[in-house]
Amino acid sequence: LLLSPHRRKELPIMYKGRETGAFVTLSCSIGEWTSELTSFQSNTENDKKDNNETTTHKNGGEICGILVIIINRAFDLPLDAKTAVTFVKAKFAGKEYDSNQVYDYPGYYDALNPIYDSAFTL
Repeated sequence: LLLSPHRRKELPIMYKGRETGAFVTLSCSIGEWTSELTSFQSNTENDKKDNNETTTHKNGGEICGILVIIINRAFDLPLDAKTAVTFVKAKFAGKEYDSNQVYDYPGYYDALNPIYDSAFTL
C-alpha cells in the first residue's frame, strides 16, 4: 500500500470466496509526530556507541510507529437491502478486527450505503 500510486489501492469485496462486484478502496497517509530524529531508536552497535544509550528494541535499523485502520463507509453495495447485514473484517499479524454490523432500518440505517465509523490501532 505504501508503494502504490497515491498510496491508494482498490480491492474486490469477497463473500463466501467469491467476488461480489463491489470494491473497497484502501488508502494510507504518513503523519509526522516530531521532527526530532532522536525519537527513533535502533539496536545497532554504532547507535549504542555514538549515543551511549540502551534501547528496548530487539531488531536493529527499524523505524517504529503505529498503524491505525479507519473504516469509514461503503457505497452502493450490490446486495438485497432487506437481508443485507454488512461489516468489515481486517486481518493483521494473526489477529482479526471487525467493524460494527450495519443492517437496513429505513430512516436510520442504509444497508447498501453503510457507515461503519470504526477504527483499529494495531
